Amino acid sequence: MLFTGAAMASAPPPPPAKKKDEKEGPVPGLTGAKLLRCDPGFYPSGNACKPARPGTYVPGGATFPILCPKGTTSEAKSRSLGECVPTK
Repeated sequence: MLFTGAAMASAPPPPPAKKKDEKEGPVPGLTGAKLLRCDPGFYPSGNACKPARPGTYVPGGATFPILCPKGTTSEAKSRSLGECVPTK
């Protein structure tokens, strides 16, 4: 069978193009608190940045302290695994 005219289905028209200066907003229904960004050596806790405790480190962008490997420790505010040193 051959369909012609109004009986043929057509694809829906494409959505209108966005202007260059038009920004996309948040997705409706997906809202929430933004996570606090802290400097390396600090992690977010509530509305404040807390320093890494001795024996831990917090790399940039981390949201919680990481324990130094067994047999090592670090000073407060340590920022990387390289700051974990053997215990005495």
